[in-house]
Amino acid sequence: MIKKSIKNRIAGFIAAVAMAVTVIPSSVAIPEYDQAQMISYAEENYSIPDLKLENKQVPDTESFRFVNSMGAGFNLGNTFDAIKNAGYTTVRIPVSWHNHLDADFNIKPEWLAKVKDIVDYALSQDMYVILNIHHDNEKASGFTNPDYDPEWAAGNKDCYIYPDNEHLDSSINYVTKIWSQLGKQFKDCDEHLVFETMNEPRQVGNIHEWWYADDDCCHEALECITKINQAAVDTIRSTGGNNSDRFIMVPATSAKAEAAMQSKYFQMPKDSAEDRLILSVHAYEPFDFSMNKTSEGAPTEFTNSMKKSLDDMFDTLYVAFVQQKIPVVIGEFGATNRNNTQARTDHAAYYYAAARARGISCCMWDNSNAEGENEAYRFLDRTNKKFIYDSIAEASEKYGAPRTDFSGGGVDGVVSNTNCTMYPDGKVMFPSPIGEKAELYFDIDTTKSLCGGGALCFNLNVDGKGYWIGYPFRAGVEWDASQNKDMPVPTEIDLTDTSIMINADVIGNGDGVTAQDALVIQQVDAGIYKAAELPIK
Repeated sequence: MIKKSIKNRIAGFIAAVAMAVTVIPSSVAIPEYDQAQMISYAEENYSIPDLKLENKQVPDTESFRFVNSMGAGFNLGNTFDAIKNAGYTTVRIPVSWHNHLDADFNIKPEWLAKVKDIVDYALSQDMYVILNIHHDNEKASGFTNPDYDPEWAAGNKDCYIYPDNEHLDSSINYVTKIWSQLGKQFKDCDEHLVFETMNEPRQVGNIHEWWYADDDCCHEALECITKINQAAVDTIRSTGGNNSDRFIMVPATSAKAEAAMQSKYFQMPKDSAEDRLILSVHAYEPFDFSMNKTSEGAPTEFTNSMKKSLDDMFDTLYVAFVQQKIPVVIGEFGATNRNNTQARTDHAAYYYAAARARGISCCMWDNSNAEGENEAYRFLDRTNKKFIYDSIAEASEKYGAPRTDFSGGGVDGVVSNTNCTMYPDGKVMFPSPIGEKAELYFDIDTTKSLCGGGALCFNLNVDGKGYWIGYPFRAGVEWDASQNKDMPVPTEIDLTDTSIMINADVIGNGDGVTAQDALVIQQVDAGIYKAAELPIK
């Protein structure tokens, strides 16, 4: 169980935070729970899994040493009115600023003072603190702030953060104004304070809001996010003091790893400080276990195949970023509550361990929701000032702890040639546009898992309508263990052969195939699905 001294320290932190913060964001309601409710779904009997994962070699640079020292992390959730937890050494404080501003984006003094109280207290407890701009991703700034005059709001074309060309200038203006104020307020804090430029920047309402597709709107979003991140970093550095070399986290679209891998459109900012930038990634994985809806048959057990999928995900992060000397912090992850505390304990243990083995630190998400179809990420009982799941806290503390050295092995299963790179989690990255033919190579394990085949899939956007295109294939040669051993199996996909396409019909919404749909089918000569009507995760 959690050591008594740690529990006392947590309770003290929670009490201090509760006293310090009396103003709650107007958009958030904090549910109240009593001890009886808490006990009804918190299991008393549990075990911490005994894990022995192979460490990967991590670059021994100052930024990686810093990320390693952050240890196991936790989020305050949608408010910052309570928390420090058992053995967690990093706390991420997601703050919405837009509902505490005047018309010129000046932060109200009382709100800034309360945020500073929280940050100062966490720092005084020897914690690392991540402070960000959180729920400020909207087009029209006037429509959600009750303090704005409606007539002014109706004619105002400003925004908070919205990564498209139309709103780029106003987005840069917003982050510049906010980070200028935050930079001046916190410039004397030591390096335990980390700034995160934005939270999940994305084109809200777009079909590709939550996932990356290789089309113009996603390219535009990434290019804009690159510029917004750059403006935020430049502003933070300009405020002087310890901000001149403070560590800064920056995300790509929706904080997705696959978006950050699109180096043609997304780049880490240029920085006047050396080795002080960290990539921010969110990964609620495996999705079915972590976030999918219960009504869709989401599993409640954490299985060996799920461990394998986490290994593949972390190996991809390792190859794509860590080996390229780009440190990574997973700012949000978690497993939704389905009354399966032991399974969630196993998940937390493996997640932290797999991340740490690859030089990555993680922060578990808490949104104060105790139950529901999905996204029930309530780990802290704010009313009773108690961490609900001792087992999850213990597992986090044990496997999220910093490594003592950075030595280790590498990652197998990355197949690359001049045409593309296939990562361990199955992502295929093309450095240039696909021509009439594409040649992919799969390692033996992947080929077996695909039963000798798979599908090359990509997305297309035509006049604002999204399509998902898939080309199924079989392996170019039959796999044979004695013959092929560990050699890649070549597979050639002919993008002009309609006989192997998935489907020549469009999944419609009752109106059948439109003239545009028919034209698209003719142009790409492929089986097409409307992306909006597929359960793509």
